[in-house]
Amino acid sequence: MAPPDRPTEWLCSPVVLTDYVFPQFGGLHWFAYLRERCRPIPRQKGLSLCCGDGLVERWLLQSGICAACEGIDISPDAIAVAQREAASAGIGTLTYRVADVERLRLQPNFYDLAVGWMGLHHIDKLSRLLIEVKRALRPGGVLVVNEYVGPSRFQMPSEQVGLINEWLTKLPERLRVTVAGDVRQSFRPPSVAEVIARDPSEALHPDQILPLVRHHFTIVEQTNYGGGLLFWLLCEILQNFDPDSGEDRGWLERFYTAERDAMARGELQSDFAFVVARKPEQPDGATREARRRSREADRAPLHRRDLAGTAAQHRAGSGAVGSPFQDGRIR
Repeated sequence: MAPPDRPTEWLCSPVVLTDYVFPQFGGLHWFAYLRERCRPIPRQKGLSLCCGDGLVERWLLQSGICAACEGIDISPDAIAVAQREAASAGIGTLTYRVADVERLRLQPNFYDLAVGWMGLHHIDKLSRLLIEVKRALRPGGVLVVNEYVGPSRFQMPSEQVGLINEWLTKLPERLRVTVAGDVRQSFRPPSVAEVIARDPSEALHPDQILPLVRHHFTIVEQTNYGGGLLFWLLCEILQNFDPDSGEDRGWLERFYTAERDAMARGELQSDFAFVVARKPEQPDGATREARRRSREADRAPLHRRDLAGTAAQHRAGSGAVGSPFQDGRIR
């Protein structure tokens, strides 16, 4: 049996991050990389959307990216944890408030940096939120997005399912034991009904995140760092891979190569992206027109328009992409 403290999700794994993800960022941790991309630093005032337990804000301040930061989350429990952790770390320039980011009214021209970290794929009225964030950023302000941007409701193409199953069947049984103790024989993506039953806000419009960020902001840099194979293949079996085992590390290296090659051939899309964008310079009239278009889009009928209340509860403490198999989380 795998040790209980081993990660079960790819972005929780120091091995996967060090060997596969961070090399795509010059070998740097997320926030060391951001230090180079967000200059001049420190930014005086940061904003963290769907902040959860506050890990991202603590990183921002401890990395010297922000002098002060405000975290917003709908969950009072998550905010309480964030406040407690900030106090324990001796960080006095972190503030928090409980609010639904879909209904935010932010002070104009107030923030220098805004961060959406694994929470935007839970948002319904995404265009409205981005317009509000853009309005709240000072001239030259930066938006950083690290997100799941794959298929809505995890309804992936058959080619992706086939690639996942191709590699799953090659694995020895000892590496296919799930957290629940079962041996995974094959992979099947969850149905839309299964996704909604587990979390009505899960993967609402992830495929619209990049187009909408591009529409409302000027993208300075975008890194599509994969996950179309690794996230799904390793979900809830990654704990079986011993980081000190050459054989197990060898399997991971094969997965990295398979994902890179499939993406290079155009057979697999990147399900995760890291984006640095800037507030564009535009006349006030253009801003008002963009807001008008966003309000019209928000009034348009959407499937599951009854999401508002229930989805808001499931966004509480987000910063994670839900496991396709049970309620596992990644951060």
